Amino acid sequence: MDKVNLFLNERMAIVTPIVLFVGISASSWIGNWTFIVPWLFMIITFASSTKIAPMELVRTIRSPLPIILCIIALQIIVPLLAYGIGSLFFSDDPMTLVGIVLAFIIPTAIASLLWVSIYKGDTSLALTIVFINTLAAPIFIPITLYLLFQTSVSFDIPALVWGLIQMIVIPSILGILVNHFTGKEFVNYQISLDLIAKFCLLTVILINGSVVAPYFIPLQSNVVIITGLIFLISVIAYMIGFVLAKLFKFSFQKLIAVMFCTGMRNIGVGSALAVVYFPAAVALPVVIGTLFQQLLASFMGKALIKFSVENKIDSKKQ
Repeated sequence: MDKVNLFLNERMAIVTPIVLFVGISASSWIGNWTFIVPWLFMIITFASSTKIAPMELVRTIRSPLPIILCIIALQIIVPLLAYGIGSLFFSDDPMTLVGIVLAFIIPTAIASLLWVSIYKGDTSLALTIVFINTLAAPIFIPITLYLLFQTSVSFDIPALVWGLIQMIVIPSILGILVNHFTGKEFVNYQISLDLIAKFCLLTVILINGSVVAPYFIPLQSNVVIITGLIFLISVIAYMIGFVLAKLFKFSFQKLIAVMFCTGMRNIGVGSALAVVYFPAAVALPVVIGTLFQQLLASFMGKALIKFSVENKIDSKKQ
C-alpha cells in the first residue's frame, strides 16, 4: 500500500489528466455518478485534515501577516483578476464567466502542502493557510458569486453554503479532532487514508470528465480559449504570491508557502460544487485546471529555485 501511495504521489501530474480523459471518453457510463461527488469529497477533506495538529495552528497564527496577505490574494485579488480577464472574452456567456471565477475563489489546494514540503518551505504556515481558507470557503464563495453575478446568474445560495459546510467544514473539524485525540496512534492508518483520499479525488475527476465531455467531443473552440485563460491566471496568481512575499520581506521558507498557496486551488471542491450546483458550462473551466495544475506547480517551484540561486550569485558578485 505504501508503494502504491508513493507511486501516485510522484505521478499525480500525469495520472490526473489521464483520468480526466478517461472520464470524457466514457461519459455515457459515468455521467450518472454525480450524486456521489459530495460524499467522496467529504472523505478527501477528512483525510487531509487528520494531518493538522491544533497546537501547530496556534503557533503559526501568532505571526498572522503572511496568512492575512495570502487570504487577501486568494479571495480578493486573484478572483477580481479572473473576473476582469474572463469578462474580456466571455462577457456574453455568464455561465462560463462564473466557471472562470469559481476556479479562483475556491480554497487553496491541499496539494500545495506537498509542493511546499518538496521545496523546503514553511509547511506549518502552508497548513494554517489551507485550514483557514478552507473553513472560510462557505463565506467567501457565495458572497463573491453574489456580488459579481447577482444580476446575471441565479443560484441557490443557502444550498451552496450548506453543501460547503458538509463537504469542507464538518470533515475538517472531525479530522483535526481525530489528530488531537489520537496523536501518534493514528499515524499507522495515515497511509491507508491517504491512498483512499487519492482514489476518491481521481474518481471525482473521472466524473467531472464525463460531465464536461460534450465540450470536448467534438472539441469546441471556446475550450482552447478557456484553457489559455485558466493557465494565464494561474501563472499570474503564483507571481502575485511571490511579489507579496518579496514586498514584505518574508523569509525564503515563508515565500515558498505563500507562493504555492496563492497559485494552487482545490480543484476537487471546485469541481464538486460546479457539478452539483451549476450547469456543465460552469464546471468546464474548473475541470480544465486539472490538466496542468500539478505540472505548473512543478515548473514554478523549479523557476523559484533557479531565481533564488541566481540572486545569491548576483549578491556575491556585488
